[in-house]
Amino acid sequence: MENIDNVREMLGYINADDYDIYLKVVASLKYSATMGDMTMDDARNLAEEWAATSSKFDPHEFDTKWKSLRNENGGAPCTMATITHLAK
Repeated sequence: MENIDNVREMLGYINADDYDIYLKVVASLKYSATMGDMTMDDARNLAEEWAATSSKFDPHEFDTKWKSLRNENGGAPCTMATITHLAK
């Protein structure tokens, strides 16, 4: 189980204004919840809290994006390792 405070701290080092990074972070958090590393509520709350640090944040767009994220494209999923890498 991921430590929510540690994840929140890492997110503090990542700029939410870049859309590619935004997608990777939100997808990583959702995937972590899917894998049981945290609850889906915790993942969504962390993602939304972090995304809201962007001047471009729109709650409706966030909700739409969150609901649309799936790991069905056959590619490698974004994971907590992605967040760790981005935070460095």
